[in-house]
Amino acid sequence: MTATWLSDSGIGLGDMLPVWIDGKRVPLRVVAVLPDAPDLYAERVIPAGLLPAASDRATGTVFVVPRADAATARDSLQRTLAGTGSRILDSDDWIDAIAAQTRRANNLGLTVLLGPAGLYAAIAMVNATLIGASHRRRQRDLVQLLGAIPDQVRRTAIWQAVFVCGTGLLLGSATTALLGGLVRRAITADLAGFAAPITIPWLPLLGIGLTCLLLTVAAATAGIRTRKPPSHADDPA
Repeated sequence: MTATWLSDSGIGLGDMLPVWIDGKRVPLRVVAVLPDAPDLYAERVIPAGLLPAASDRATGTVFVVPRADAATARDSLQRTLAGTGSRILDSDDWIDAIAAQTRRANNLGLTVLLGPAGLYAAIAMVNATLIGASHRRRQRDLVQLLGAIPDQVRRTAIWQAVFVCGTGLLLGSATTALLGGLVRRAITADLAGFAAPITIPWLPLLGIGLTCLLLTVAAATAGIRTRKPPSHADDPA
């Protein structure tokens, strides 16, 4: 059994554990504790002699250690498994395939996490833009009374919104980079010096930035269009 599984289950070395093999309940004793190795072997490992013949069960992934030349063993396996739909991979190819599969799963998880985070960021930026626009009503009225045309006032509000959005995205990017660096440092510390590639989900990040920018500009534009133009009768002078 793996160390993590034993810790979670409360079963110790030497305890009995009933398992089902080929539809029969078989009590087995825990005789060894294995280090955790995801995707390399399962959390519970039993002797091959307790299992039915390979032809009677789905074997899944099987690791083969050749006793002679690796190319000779590969050719022998290809002849033996011809027509079964099995795939024969070298160790490096298998590791690359597992790494690619894990990376795709991580990217999906990041996308699921970044979606609500991007939505909350967009809502915060829209609120900041609308609140700021409401607080600057007197200044905008004064600019219009001084002779600014509506297009100039509108462009001013849009540029203010762009700066608000850019500041928020800059602070968010810095926070994400800092947290990502800390997580990477903690992970690589457990890899015994092996280099780990960096995977950055550019598409979701660019989508969040573009969505925040468009919503902020739309909020600024809507805030300008929904206001009535000031009249000279409203001038306090």
